[in-house]
Amino acid sequence: MATSAGGLPYVETSDLVSGYPAVSELLAETLDSQLAAKAALASPAFTGSPTLNGSPLAGGLAYITSGTVAAGSSLSINSCFSAAFDQYLVVIGGVTSADVATRFRLRAAGVDASAANYTYQSLTASATVLAGSRTSGTTAAELGGMNTDAGGTLLSLWKPFIATPTVYRATNAYTSSGAYIYEIAGQHTLSTSYDGISIYPASGTETITARVYGYKNS
Repeated sequence: MATSAGGLPYVETSDLVSGYPAVSELLAETLDSQLAAKAALASPAFTGSPTLNGSPLAGGLAYITSGTVAAGSSLSINSCFSAAFDQYLVVIGGVTSADVATRFRLRAAGVDASAANYTYQSLTASATVLAGSRTSGTTAAELGGMNTDAGGTLLSLWKPFIATPTVYRATNAYTSSGAYIYEIAGQHTLSTSYDGISIYPASGTETITARVYGYKNS
C-alpha cells in the first residue's frame, strides 16, 4: 500500500498483481479479448490471386511507354507493340493549334505506313445532330478532333504486331461547339507487323501526351 502526495492510500501495481492474482488474470484475459476483436476488424492481408465466383481473374492493363510533344507537327512512338500483347490501349490527351481532326498511322522500324490502306467508319454527335460517314483507301486513320481548349481519345488496337490486318476503335471527345463526340472504327488492310504509331493533326501543331498500355493475354 502506498500514499499519494495528498495523503490518500492506493494499491501499487506490484501489490495488486501479487495480492490479487485472480484480478490480474481477469484483466489480462479482458485485454486479450479486446485486442483479438480489434485484429478481426482490421483489413486482412491479401494473398494469392483475385477470384470471381471462385474462379481466378485474369487480364488487366500493363503500362508500356509514353510520348509527349509540345507544339509539334506529330508524335511518333516506336517499339511500343510487340509479341507480348495482342491488344493495346493508347490514351491520348492535349490540344492543337486549331480546331482540326486528329489522325494516326502505324509504324514499322521507325517508318510510317503512309500508303492508302486505311478504311474507317465514323459517327459524330454535336448538340442534337448525329452524322455518319465512311472513308476508304486513305493514307491515315481518323482519331477524332482536338482544339485549343481540350481533347482526348481512347484508341484500342487489335494485333498491330501480328502480320494480319489491324483493326481499331477510337472514342474521342473535345470542346468544339461546347461538346463533341466522335466514335470511329476502322482497319489497316495490309497483313504487316507494326511496332509503333504516329499521331498528328490534320493541320497546324499539337501539344499532346500519349500513353501506351497492353492488355494482358492471361
